[in-house]
Amino acid sequence: VACQHRALELTLGNDYEGARAHFELALKYVQQARTWILCRWALCETKAGNPSRSDELLRETSAAADHRLACKYALMSESCRVKLPAAKKKPFVADFKAALAEPSTPADIVTLLEAAAYQGAFDNTPYSGQMTHEKMALKAAEKVDLDTLNEAQLERMVMYLEVLWARKLWLRCLTHARRRFLNNPHFRLSLGQYYLEDRPDLAREHLDDARRLAQKMPAGDAQQRLLDEIQAKEEVLAELIGEQAGMMNVFDRIFGAFD
Repeated sequence: VACQHRALELTLGNDYEGARAHFELALKYVQQARTWILCRWALCETKAGNPSRSDELLRETSAAADHRLACKYALMSESCRVKLPAAKKKPFVADFKAALAEPSTPADIVTLLEAAAYQGAFDNTPYSGQMTHEKMALKAAEKVDLDTLNEAQLERMVMYLEVLWARKLWLRCLTHARRRFLNNPHFRLSLGQYYLEDRPDLAREHLDDARRLAQKMPAGDAQQRLLDEIQAKEEVLAELIGEQAGMMNVFDRIFGAFD
């Protein structure tokens, strides 16, 4: 990620040779998120006036399974982040809208949400148009028949919706997934996060269930990572409950003085 941030800075500064070196370095370290790096690099080449190299990089992204919508989303969002002129950004928006109008598989939509979550979380400073782009992705996700998603796809979808903080669709997916896959602790953990701040009683219930289900998993790294996540959420919940109790004590003292 650090290499990608530096590559973006160099692209914005028109140091394209430096940016290329950092994109190459990023690809050496990353296996799963290559698509987004290649899209960023392609936009760098577009800005540098090197369309043939940009097309070459984009052909490599098209080979990734279920990335039809995700690639077009990444190009649309990254064209804003690298601050291409408006005339050069418009084709990427048009391409994404045209892709949305075509039939999509559930896997296409899940990977689209991954792109939106990844692009949105990449930089702490939102780019111009980010909220509009995310709404387009979420609108497409709302049309998905959740029964067509398998357990792993639902896990991914829930995770990306949590990152995007799309609470309405997030809860809908969680409610569906929890009923279909009763023994999956990931959905209980995500429900704990959903209710963490406004319903600590429900958050506690779901975190307890997540821990109970996680403890039934085979011992190993996956189980330990999940237990660590649950513990981190439990600690946050304890802090929130402590803060709320402290505020109630303050109010009691204030109104007690009036009495």
